[in-house]
Amino acid sequence: MRASNPFFAAMNAIANPQVGVDINGDVGSMNDDRRAAAMASSIVATYRGTAPG
Repeated sequence: MRASNPFFAAMNAIANPQVGVDINGDVGSMNDDRRAAAMASSIVATYRGTAPG
């Protein structure tokens, strides 16, 4: 059993967005730089509330 941790409790008390990359299954053909850029764009779009879905 996990010891009581105020930070852990606070993080679990709020809703956290599901972030990820929606690139239509094209991850395998992307190089690392393109994959990182797509992930960063997805995170920013989710933060701004403009992510698809």
